Amino acid sequence: MEGDEGKKDLKEDEGKTEGDAGRTEGDEGMMEGDEGQGMDLEGDERTMEGDRDEGTESDEGTSESDEGTSEDDEEPLEGDERVLEADEGALEGDKGTTEGDEGKMEGDEGAADLEGDEGTMEPDEGVTDVKEEEDVDLEAIMSTAVVIAEDVIKGATDSFRELQMKEEAAKAKYKVKNIEWMRCADFTVARGVLQIEEYLKTWELHESWLHWTCYLNDEELKYTTQYHYRVCWSIPTCRKPIPRATASVYFVIEISKVKPATFPVEVFFMVETNKLIHRPGVSRFKEKWLKDVIESKVCMMETVDF
Repeated sequence: MEGDEGKKDLKEDEGKTEGDAGRTEGDEGMMEGDEGQGMDLEGDERTMEGDRDEGTESDEGTSESDEGTSEDDEEPLEGDERVLEADEGALEGDKGTTEGDEGKMEGDEGAADLEGDEGTMEPDEGVTDVKEEEDVDLEAIMSTAVVIAEDVIKGATDSFRELQMKEEAAKAKYKVKNIEWMRCADFTVARGVLQIEEYLKTWELHESWLHWTCYLNDEELKYTTQYHYRVCWSIPTCRKPIPRATASVYFVIEISKVKPATFPVEVFFMVETNKLIHRPGVSRFKEKWLKDVIESKVCMMETVDF
């Protein structure tokens, strides 16, 4: 029993030793792995150093290239500055040209103003010349108008004198007939009719004309008294004993209230449809006046249907 237990203990010890040996081997493997890792770390360090060297070299290269580019950049900058200076010079030249153009424009404006002033002066002189010519024309027109007016007035007066002379010659050849009218104190209505009939005999009418006279009325005025009469004229025939129309002549015998009674009566007459006043011994009665009145009445009756 004890032997068995001793075997078991031996076995256990052997197993432990084997386990320890395995552990030691494992530790050694781990140590080797660590060494490998260390080697790897060294490689990494070396690579890092290489990278650093390369980085530094590359950085130096890039810095050099940057310096080159900066130098290159400085060169175009200097070129740009030169271009800017050239542009500024061109701008100053443009300013100078613009100033010169402005000066030219001002000079042109001044010249234009002077020309305009001269032009205005010239039209003013032309206007004065035109005004003087117009004044001369007006004076000529006025003088011609005066001459024409004088000629017209002279011609009118000459023609009027000729007419007067002709009328006087006609009166000398033909004297207007009249009667001796009664005095105001001797007037009566009946005598008035008789006086009118006597005066009608002085008219130069055809024997076919017939008339009748009647008294109409009297009219009292402030200074006179008027007596109105009517003389109706017509031409009756055998076929038409009753004429289609008649023409009337209205007489007025005027008795003055202020004049002496020994003065003759005033007489005047008017033809029907006319307002012209005729006086005995002044107006020469014409047969045409009666015919015109009758014809106008006949024409009017033909337009009316009964």
